[in-house]
Amino acid sequence: VSAEGMTVPPFTGELNKDQTRVVGRGATDTKGSGAAMLIALLKRARDENRKEGVALVFCVDEEGGFTGVNAFVEETLGSELAWLKPRFSVVGEPTSMQPVVTHNGVMTWNLETAGVAAHSSDP
Repeated sequence: VSAEGMTVPPFTGELNKDQTRVVGRGATDTKGSGAAMLIALLKRARDENRKEGVALVFCVDEEGGFTGVNAFVEETLGSELAWLKPRFSVVGEPTSMQPVVTHNGVMTWNLETAGVAAHSSDP
């Protein structure tokens, strides 16, 4: 999708004039939960009484092939690093604070459309 005509820099992740929001392409994806997790990790790292380590794994292409998560599973959990297997995980997707242990399935279509490419930041 073209970034032409966007009113903010699309690829820099800058703050708005009030310094209250990150603006740019993808700024309203799951970045909020990711930022919260990074802040929590920083606080955890500063805790001198922590007993266990923490790792963050982010889905960078959750709408596509899940290459980041697949690489983590194959290269870490499926290797000599398997001892790093997490005891639990936190997923930064909105689920109304309810654990989700499955998914609804997958449907695939081949679809042809005509029109102009657009993005929610520049409808």
